[in-house]
Amino acid sequence: MTVLRTVAIIFIFFCSVFAWVILGGSLYRRTEKAKEFATGAVGELWGTEQYQRAPRFYYNVARRVEAAKTAEEAVYLNPASSDVDVKLDLDYRKKGLL
Repeated sequence: MTVLRTVAIIFIFFCSVFAWVILGGSLYRRTEKAKEFATGAVGELWGTEQYQRAPRFYYNVARRVEAAKTAEEAVYLNPASSDVDVKLDLDYRKKGLL
């Protein structure tokens, strides 16, 4: 294999990498644009995303601060697991039908 042939192979390889980077960037940009549009349209039809924080449980403990004073302190408990029973039902939306 000659030096010229090796340089040609390396050049073709880097040109291919450059082309794939451009293609990937354009696909990423198109996807993000479509996501912005779809998020608004879906949010108007179905509602926006909702987040639910995990439950936090606590109990108050009285502790002595000074000889005559006491203060309450909250002690938090994190549940190790949960037993959840869910029934999902699908109701198709008929958009535009009278």
